[in-house]
Amino acid sequence: MPWKPRRMCMVPGCPNFAERGGLCAKHARERERARGSAAARGYDRRWRRLRKAFLAAHPFCARCGAPATDVDHIIPKAAGGADDWTNLQALCHACHSRKTQRQSMGVRASESLRREGPVDRAGAMLSRPQDRTPGEDDAT
Repeated sequence: MPWKPRRMCMVPGCPNFAERGGLCAKHARERERARGSAAARGYDRRWRRLRKAFLAAHPFCARCGAPATDVDHIIPKAAGGADDWTNLQALCHACHSRKTQRQSMGVRASESLRREGPVDRAGAMLSRPQDRTPGEDDAT
């Protein structure tokens, strides 16, 4: 079976082949070093306790209703978001990965997730209590 040709490192002027993420081993190490450790980015023991408590209180994905595995900052910490419960949402890993990918491409995924609201497994929109007008369910 034919294989795909290797790509060059995406750093301008680098003559090495990319291994993962479009970077050669040297530039991947440099990027990881510049990023800092999880603790340096604010994901320390305090965050782990907060995450555990938040997942216990919100066991289902805010987007699709699957069991939640990740706690997401609606406004990213890098953009000034806080570790406040009002800035957190519980997501399954698939929804969190999708949101993170959209954010890395420049799309304000947090706004689109908040605007779209939760959906069922078939993709149909579920109404949220704050979206209903008072007495809407009373009309029968």
